[in-house]
Parts: sequence; C-alpha cells; structure tokens
Amino acid sequence: MSSVANWNGTMVFGIGGNFQNWATTGWSAPEAGITWIDGYQATLEFAMPAPQADQTLELAVLPVDVRIVQHMYTYLNGLFLGFVVGKRGLQEFTVTINREFFRPDGLRNTLTFVCPKAVRPRDLGAGLDRRILSFAFSLLSLYPAKMPPPTSTET
Repeated sequence: MSSVANWNGTMVFGIGGNFQNWATTGWSAPEAGITWIDGYQATLEFAMPAPQADQTLELAVLPVDVRIVQHMYTYLNGLFLGFVVGKRGLQEFTVTINREFFRPDGLRNTLTFVCPKAVRPRDLGAGLDRRILSFAFSLLSLYPAKMPPPTSTET
C-alpha cells in the first residue's frame, strides 16, 4: 500500500485547489471553485499524527440543483461522523470528531462521503450532465476542537 499525503489543515476544491493531494476515488474533474462527488461515494485519504484532542471537521458544500433532496453520510475510518441534508446554495457543515476515531499510527485516515440519492441531472431533465452528482465541495478543514470555557470551582 502506498503512502498518502500529510494533512495540512485545509483542502481547497476546484481548479487550482489542493484537494487532489488527498482525493482517491469518486471525484469529478475540478471546476471553478468546486469539485463534485461523481457517483454515490467519494473518499479522501490523509496521514496525520494521532491528535491529542478532539478535532473539528468543517465542510463547505453545494448540493446538486434538482428536485430530489440530497443526503450525505460522512465517516472517518468507517466510523459515522454526521449527516447532511442538502439545501439550496452553499452550506457549511461542522462536526466534532472524537480523537479516538483517528488511526493511532497516523499513516492513513480515510474520510468517506456516501450519497445514496445521487442523481444524473440529465435523467431528470435538469441539464445535459451525465455524471451522477450529489454534492460539490468547495472547502474542507480539520483543526483542533475548541476547548469549553473553564468553569469556576470557587465557592
């Protein structure tokens, strides 16, 4: 198994973006500012030392503009992180990831996005696109989760 690129904090999608360093399967060619999931599932793989604290995953995504509401299930290393219901326009999704979801050796972490309602816009009369689309990604960030504010123990 070949090694994967180290995590650098932010993936930028679209033409000129850096997402291709981590993209493995299920991604279309980049477009201006976005990259579509092409099919029902896409993955990103990255190397990252096991974090000492929980992490925050932040996504900026755009659902395909068709009459079928899109759903996206998000996983890290096979463990469920969250569920997104597509709404019109660009939307941000944030989820806290338990640090134990990351691989202890840090060599290969896999983010998987599963979109069971992906559609071919052409089949719905919504343009000529023959790809199977669900969500386009604009940005993905992963950073340490904010610690809760300290509580006072004074009486």
